[in-house]
Amino acid sequence: MEIEIRELDKPQLINFNSFGEREIGFISVVQNSDKLPFVIQRVYWTYLTPADVTRGHHAHKELKQLIFAVSGNLKIELENVKGEKEMFELNSPNIGLYVPKLFWR
Repeated sequence: MEIEIRELDKPQLINFNSFGEREIGFISVVQNSDKLPFVIQRVYWTYLTPADVTRGHHAHKELKQLIFAVSGNLKIELENVKGEKEMFELNSPNIGLYVPKLFWR
């Protein structure tokens, strides 16, 4: 699978291939050979988070992230170092949000 990341310094949604059928389910895959702009070093997830809870409140100096909503949906507001904000909504498990370094979430 070839992934197109248009600009390495801007957040963007990335659509990953999805394989399967409604009757048997679906699978999507992310791996380092997909030409991601970083090497996957750690995988973590949150779950059972109440709808009214806000998480994040931080930025990373070097870390780049790929965020998925495996189940349900989530809204992520990102802010760059100039204070410019952009809102993203994730509601499909095969779409990831690429978050470059230095973006507050």
